[in-house]
Amino acid sequence: MDFENQKPVEPVVVYKPEKKHRGWKIFWAIITVLSILCNIVLFLMLISVAFFAFLGPVRRDFFIEEVIREGPPEQKIVVVNLQGIIDGRTYTDIYKQLRAAGADDKVKGVIVRVDSPGGMASASDRIYNEIG
Repeated sequence: MDFENQKPVEPVVVYKPEKKHRGWKIFWAIITVLSILCNIVLFLMLISVAFFAFLGPVRRDFFIEEVIREGPPEQKIVVVNLQGIIDGRTYTDIYKQLRAAGADDKVKGVIVRVDSPGGMASASDRIYNEIG
């Protein structure tokens, strides 16, 4: 055989496959999971806000009778607390309290404590007329 006339053989080059960058996939998977969890929490918060807005404020007792100062039992002074924004619901509550005080013969006076930033003019006017 004639090895002198043969062309030199080029070396075989073997390429390693490139590594797939899994870091970005993991990053986006974590972001997606966190987004889903945040959306679930926000949805539950929205449901709870809507639920409590539908129920309105929860009250234990509408009337609380307590002795602030000793006096004759046939004479009472009623203290009506008006707190929060004055609207139709507030008017209804104050109206019921004032009517109950007016129906009690032992009530000789009414004190209205107001802690309110304001509210609807019509509801405020109606409360004013009920007191007057």
